[in-house]
Amino acid sequence: MTARRNLWGWRWGLALAVLGCVVLVATGPAGAGEKKTYTSARYGYSLHYPAACGLKAIAQGAYVDLSYQGRGLSTITVERLDETGKAERRGTPDLWRAFMVERAKLSCDADGPDGTIYCKRVEQENTWKTASGLRVIELYLRKVRVDYGPPDKLTSSVVGPIYAVNISRKGYVFGLLVGSGYDYPHTPIEKEIVNKIISSVSLIPGSEFQPPKPHIVTPGPLFEGRPGRVLMLGPGK
Repeated sequence: MTARRNLWGWRWGLALAVLGCVVLVATGPAGAGEKKTYTSARYGYSLHYPAACGLKAIAQGAYVDLSYQGRGLSTITVERLDETGKAERRGTPDLWRAFMVERAKLSCDADGPDGTIYCKRVEQENTWKTASGLRVIELYLRKVRVDYGPPDKLTSSVVGPIYAVNISRKGYVFGLLVGSGYDYPHTPIEKEIVNKIISSVSLIPGSEFQPPKPHIVTPGPLFEGRPGRVLMLGPGK
């Protein structure tokens, strides 16, 4: 009888332990695997991000601020190459890449009375694609800091990853710049989250794309020559 009681006691204890595990799983972090979607009709892209992340977008998707667990994760900015920029870079073998690397380098620039900071060159570059086939370049840049003396003091470090995602379409050269010379994922978890967000980026259908409309510029005191068409993006871009 004692043996039978011990057996039933063991089985009851095992059942409670299993039930406890089920309860723990069921009451785990809510929304741990859930995703949300953000879409910018103006710039023609869409992305998914974990429900655990915060997302704040301004200027119709020209600037997106991502956070995770109350801490800044990364920023996403839309970079647009206009007709003047295209003309200045005419003949460049890889126009989009050259433009986005330039924008990534500029994200390092800072000047002050005590010194200056700039990104000098690309130390490492990886290329991959999003789940929808969009081109991504992952950059690590050499950042240089000059502290004015006398004597001047020069230090350098490698920063990154900074990402560029090609969201161009016919007639528009667009790129998403994810991160900057100061703002990029630092920890493995942050990098994994950002990578998943980038991998989810896709173009929205052309029928949903609502780009900025060009305005007619007419002659006036500050305008000489014939009227032309100028793309006015309005506040934010």
